[in-house]
Amino acid sequence: CNLNVELGTHEHTLVPETLFDLEVAEGDCCADMILNGFEKFSERPFIGTTNNDTVDWFTYNQVYNSSMKFALGIKGNDIKHGSLVALCGDTSPISASIMLGV
Repeated sequence: CNLNVELGTHEHTLVPETLFDLEVAEGDCCADMILNGFEKFSERPFIGTTNNDTVDWFTYNQVYNSSMKFALGIKGNDIKHGSLVALCGDTSPISASIMLGV
């Protein structure tokens, strides 16, 4: 931070850091693009939760696997395509997995 007491403002300097080479998910439709992204970025961080001063990351592969478990659970309970499914939960990586699985 660069503090300017007279103006009562301060500046932040952000230094971008490239963690991965630029890659783009591709597909003929949104569903294809999402599946391609899960394949292409499988070991990259997808979503994280904070735990004190650390971040616990879930990879694309972990989120994909959780999504498929949920999707197969719906299918296994004979819930038909087009049925309404209500989701109730907090904002967490598991919630993201469930939304993708639906």
